[in-house]
Amino acid sequence: MTWRGLVAVLHPDVLLRAGALEVIGGRNVAGRASLFRGYAARAEIEFVLVGGEIGFVTRIGGEPFSIMAFTVRDGLIAAIHVIQDRQQLASVVP
Repeated sequence: MTWRGLVAVLHPDVLLRAGALEVIGGRNVAGRASLFRGYAARAEIEFVLVGGEIGFVTRIGGEPFSIMAFTVRDGLIAAIHVIQDRQQLASVVP
């Protein structure tokens, strides 16, 4: 997916929350997402439900790297919640 393609599926006021980090706005969130392209090539992705919302677990070398949950409103991604903390991941991901 291109940067513009990603922005097109994000609500203009989308919120990305990853630990203490909060990023607001489609362009800002898309720009932040581009930082993880290097991981995407070697990651395994498993789609899951996270608290009733669509999400996915990303594994690198078989080990959990992150879990993301997406809140969708009016057909657009309105919020993205990311967990990368190893202790939190261990309590959520088998």
